[in-house]
Amino acid sequence: MLEIIERKRFEKGGRSLLNFDKARNHELTCYLILLENQIFLKNREKYYQVLDLFTRKIIIIDEFFNQFYGLRRSNLKTSRM
Repeated sequence: MLEIIERKRFEKGGRSLLNFDKARNHELTCYLILLENQIFLKNREKYYQVLDLFTRKIIIIDEFFNQFYGLRRSNLKTSRM
């Protein structure tokens, strides 16, 4: 968690952790990707439900996009926190 705080501190100063410590930046990037993937995987059932509603013609394409991308926006927002 301290690495994330340090990375944000560098970014606020207009600098990049990559320029100072490439190995540490790589490790942190991998960690952040895993964290983001975990959030999406945790909600995969919700994605499946929306797809199922659409394939069974319970919802139309507009509603499918609204629900699917609403869920995606929510997950992206959570992953940024």
